Amino acid sequence: MHLATITVLFVALAASGAFASVLQANRVLDSIEPIPSTSWSYKDCGDETFGVKVTSIELSPDPPQKGQELNVTVSGIVRTVIEDDAYALVKVKMGFIEVLNKEYDVCKEARDSDSDVQCPVEKGVYSITQTAMLPSFIPPQTYIVTVDAFSRDDDPLICVSIQVEDFKKRFTFLPNFIF
Repeated sequence: MHLATITVLFVALAASGAFASVLQANRVLDSIEPIPSTSWSYKDCGDETFGVKVTSIELSPDPPQKGQELNVTVSGIVRTVIEDDAYALVKVKMGFIEVLNKEYDVCKEARDSDSDVQCPVEKGVYSITQTAMLPSFIPPQTYIVTVDAFSRDDDPLICVSIQVEDFKKRFTFLPNFIF
């Protein structure tokens, strides 16, 4: 995850080759309803028992442009301390085809990406920005990214679902900057 798994923890917080991108700037999730953009949407599928609440995801540029850098800012509220051995399960589907199914060590990814937020992550409000270069060619398709993160004791930390559509007309994006 290159977007700092704590980013994975904020939408999963945003990191690898597959995670982190969806929404118009400054959107706040107050429910589990998806927040649509012209070509993408995200949904915080967790509930009040989850350790992290994703409050917004911002992209710049929005919509993302193939072959250009994409800045992703994920904000959220950490409700439980995130310690070593927290992990995130990331899945990316291109249409009906699963193109990524991988487990990431959240704290290791944060260290490796030199994130400003490092484990242990104390309770509080956080905002993480990560930059990734998008490929110049991405097959036109609908992409669905799901991130489920858990504590070392398997308690749920995050559940985020991101859908990127309309690649034929507006942009192509394969989440590949978080993991």
